[in-house]
Amino acid sequence: MIIKPALYIAIATLLLPAKPCSARDPQARDFNDFRETVWLSTARHLYFAGETIDFTALVLEQDTYLKSELSKALRLELLDPEGFPLSQKNLELQDSRVTGTITIPADTRTGWHYIRAYTNWMRNMPSSEYSVIAIKVVNPVAQDTDPKDLSAVKINIDVYPDGKHSGIFTGWGKNSGLPVDGQLINRSGDTVASFSTGESGYAYIMVELDKGQEYRA
Repeated sequence: MIIKPALYIAIATLLLPAKPCSARDPQARDFNDFRETVWLSTARHLYFAGETIDFTALVLEQDTYLKSELSKALRLELLDPEGFPLSQKNLELQDSRVTGTITIPADTRTGWHYIRAYTNWMRNMPSSEYSVIAIKVVNPVAQDTDPKDLSAVKINIDVYPDGKHSGIFTGWGKNSGLPVDGQLINRSGDTVASFSTGESGYAYIMVELDKGQEYRA
């Protein structure tokens, strides 16, 4: 059987494999399901009020962890313990990445605060997908009680998630610290760590605490 050239070309074209679509090709993605994620990091997790926080953020595709080519800007916020913004920044992404700083207001009260980052595209998704980092802010200046009232002094011990690091705060309230030298003692009366809070009222110690064990300072 003789096939005419024109017909042969048409058949050969149909038999050629289709060109694969790149995972990065927007035409190949269902943007109703497309997700981004932000990898956010800070230089440290303990700051004084008025200090500047150095951060790095990288915007990735949530399913492949490749650099996202969709968003060109990032929103970064510093939130108080109740989730209200203290400071906000809109940042331009370069190659899906940005490094920068954000300053903690000088009148920020002592307590756990949060740095939150997200893109405009991520605002179409639940806020639970935003990137959030917890930081401890200490304000050694502001005081909300009479420093002579020693009966009101409280000691708070925060244990970090790894179980090997702890923060100790001594003072009259969230905004006032008290310089104290002391020891952390277990139920048996053994000293497991010594600490000195200084003027900030806050001390950072490295000690592995046993679950279920009671401690006093």
